[in-house]
Amino acid sequence: MGSEYKILSFDQALNCGYAIGNKGKVVSYGVLTSKEKEFDYAVSDIKKQIVKIIAKEKPMIVTIEAVHHGFSVDTTKKLSRLQGVLINYFIENQILFEIISPSSWQGNEGFKGKKKKLQSYTKAVLEFNDESITEDMADAIWMCKYAMEKINIVKA
Repeated sequence: MGSEYKILSFDQALNCGYAIGNKGKVVSYGVLTSKEKEFDYAVSDIKKQIVKIIAKEKPMIVTIEAVHHGFSVDTTKKLSRLQGVLINYFIENQILFEIISPSSWQGNEGFKGKKKKLQSYTKAVLEFNDESITEDMADAIWMCKYAMEKINIVKA
């Protein structure tokens, strides 16, 4: 499965959590933020930060969380624009990517009910013994873990 290769996962948002997995373990995580006030400029800023991480880490695959309908219409539209910018970048630069639904990685970890975000956060803080983990980082961590376990990468 994907655990043999470096995987970079993003919980796409304007506080964009990320996690790096290598050889079956989450080895690093963090959050990207933008100080830009206007949304489109903030998207551009987040994309630039993502590009830097990709250039530095050179992952075999990048995963991003699918936009789900649990948000307001405005938030869904905004996250869809961010996702479109990222997908365009991946395609133009021939970067292998996968879009992962939140229910997939949440189900993989056994998160259920209305408190899935809290379950994700609490489990990450406890498992990594790190109280600096944010909800966005936690979601990226579990998505990365899911990708390492479930995505089958075939090297040509």
